[in-house]
Amino acid sequence: MRTEQSKSRTVLAAGVLALGGVASPAFAETVLYSATSATQIRLVSAQGLDGFPATTLPNVLYDDVAIHNPNMLSHVAVSEITVGVYRTSGPTMFFELSWAALDGNAPTSEDALIRPRNVIANLTLTGGIGFTVIPLTFTPPEPILIPLNNSFHGDSFGSFAIGLRPSIAGSGHGWAVSPPDLGFVNDQTTMWAEAPEVGGLAAFTTGFPTSPVPATTYVVIKGTLVPAPGALSMLAACGLLALRRGTRGRSG
Repeated sequence: MRTEQSKSRTVLAAGVLALGGVASPAFAETVLYSATSATQIRLVSAQGLDGFPATTLPNVLYDDVAIHNPNMLSHVAVSEITVGVYRTSGPTMFFELSWAALDGNAPTSEDALIRPRNVIANLTLTGGIGFTVIPLTFTPPEPILIPLNNSFHGDSFGSFAIGLRPSIAGSGHGWAVSPPDLGFVNDQTTMWAEAPEVGGLAAFTTGFPTSPVPATTYVVIKGTLVPAPGALSMLAACGLLALRRGTRGRSG
């Protein structure tokens, strides 16, 4: 009876701490995706997109991440995000960090990115000497629950998109292009540029061959895979019921 009660407490904790759409820090954290072997190439955010009204604001750039998801879980609880900015010396600026869901069954590449984006934070960059890669890391106070698309990269992978937008447009800085690190994969070459103030969106590739220059960017995602929030609520209810039954059985 003691063993069953202990199991019930574990199930209850796992479910209750994840209610309300925010994952619990009690979940085990791991590196889910990593691409840090930066090349000498960067993606530059321009101003505006062809075919849309002019804008003076920099575009938002997006890249997808592929997380190994053999159990096809529906969400990822993200506890840390790092992006690599490749730049020369310049003024202090910030980079808006965001995420967007993906649709693996969309009819066009543009439609695969689900808008509007979800802004996470503004990451401050104070400067750089020469062209160098500067990692910018954001750790939210509570892990961020993000839905995964389990068809965008095919079987056993779940995906979403990371967005990055500089406060200043220009060629002196950009998102570092990087292949996935050993043990991680990303075989999609599609990226996106968005001018959200005028509704503009365009899908593109880096224009580089997949080898030796990759079509992916410097991104590290830490966190854990989790079921849907609704499933966790049911898990919590089952754990509470089992805990009550165990207490009654001991009392009898």
